[in-house]
Amino acid sequence: MVCTEWLARPFGNTIEAILPFFERYHIGWHVWGLCAVGPAQYQYPWDWPMGSPPPEKWFHCLLYPDGMPYSAEEILMIRDFKYREVVEQVKTQSYWLSWNVDINQAAGQNGLPRSSAITGIKPDERS
Repeated sequence: MVCTEWLARPFGNTIEAILPFFERYHIGWHVWGLCAVGPAQYQYPWDWPMGSPPPEKWFHCLLYPDGMPYSAEEILMIRDFKYREVVEQVKTQSYWLSWNVDINQAAGQNGLPRSSAITGIKPDERS
C-alpha cells in the first residue's frame, strides 16, 4: 500500500503525527507537492482565498522555491525514517490466509460495516 496524499498540517496530519503510523504498519508514502513553486500552489489549503497571504501552516510541501526547508525538523524526521521490524508471524503467508476473507466481497455483509465484515468484530464488541 502507498499513501499518496496525507500531509495536511492545518488538520493535524503532520509529519510528526503520521510517520509513526506508516512506520508501524509498513505503509509506503510520498509527499504530494514537494516544493512550493509553480501554479499548483500545494502549500495552500483547499479553497484558500485568491490573493490572501500565505497560511501560517502550509498544507502540503516541504521546500521553499529556493530549496530551503519549510521545517528543518520535518526534513530530519524524513531522513531518519525507518520501518519497524515486522513480527515474524506476520511475514508468513499462513497468517494472512488464516483470515479467510475476500475483502472484495466483505463490504456490507450481514449489514455490518466493511471493517467489521473483514475482522469479524462487531462495533459493539470492540474493547
